[in-house]
Amino acid sequence: MIECVSFVLFLSSLFIIVENAVISAWNQEYHGNGHIVLLNVIDDLKPRPTYVKTITIAQSSGTGKSKRLAWIASSFPSVYVKIWGKMFSVCDMICQRVDTNSYSTAFPLSDDSARDYLLRAPSANDDACTGYFTNFISSLFQQLHEESMVLLSDTPQPYKSIAEKFHSFFSQKNPEPRANFYQRVVNNAAACGNVRESLSQLEERLKKCCTEWPTTKTFPILISLDEVHVLYERRSLDQDTGEHTLYSRFSSAMSWLVDCNFAVISMSTSSHFPSLAPSQVIAPSMRERNEELFRPAPFTELPFDAHLIANPLVPDKEKLASVGSLEFTSRFGRPL
Repeated sequence: MIECVSFVLFLSSLFIIVENAVISAWNQEYHGNGHIVLLNVIDDLKPRPTYVKTITIAQSSGTGKSKRLAWIASSFPSVYVKIWGKMFSVCDMICQRVDTNSYSTAFPLSDDSARDYLLRAPSANDDACTGYFTNFISSLFQQLHEESMVLLSDTPQPYKSIAEKFHSFFSQKNPEPRANFYQRVVNNAAACGNVRESLSQLEERLKKCCTEWPTTKTFPILISLDEVHVLYERRSLDQDTGEHTLYSRFSSAMSWLVDCNFAVISMSTSSHFPSLAPSQVIAPSMRERNEELFRPAPFTELPFDAHLIANPLVPDKEKLASVGSLEFTSRFGRPL
């Protein structure tokens, strides 16, 4: 028994070391140009006839997807929703009290209330599922509008300053207000349905507070969904829904809003492309199979935070012991 407890304590201490190294790497300055590549592709969607205004990213864990989106959010008003990963203790894992496929030690942390709401959606075979997701997006914009009344003064300010205020509000350093925000989104979703009205109110508020609203060539508001594979992993009530999943229903909801002035970025560590970004030939929606509509291919090799370029190795600065440390290696992606 004593040996078992000692082993658990050892793993717990190791887990804390890894977690602290990852968080430290997250808080370091961003380097690289991956965000510029991504923004250019998003802007390219604006004039094209598309099924959805969505960019998908599929890359391994630890390659900087989430940090890149956090960097973009410091310049563009963005809503980041992490929908995967409940935290668990090492003791729980050893005692097999949790399903580690559903739980995660990942950082950033999950937005639990948003994830739980999305997973309570009606069957993917039910048209009501599309409306369920539409209500969520409408409530999201409505709560952003209400939060903007607190975050932003009526005195006009630069667009980047507005983005920075939202970025600070949604920061991982400030988890309680963020958690409360998503709980309000969920609580009010059933009463919301008119996405265009909610978005219009938010846009008018932001324009009023902004000295230099972006041109029509750019999407002024972005929504980022992290670890979306949760939505295409079939639940028990989705077993007989054919090609439809919660994620395809979410895409369907977004397709009816394709003329609205916002874009969506979907990210996943799962590379099951038929679910994440199906080709038009096998898409579950007949409208999505329209050959006249453009659908960008998913990103699979975006460059990530290039710390080695920004801070190259130089003689007498790093030693063999330091380059092998978690603090050093986590700068280049999450250590295994």
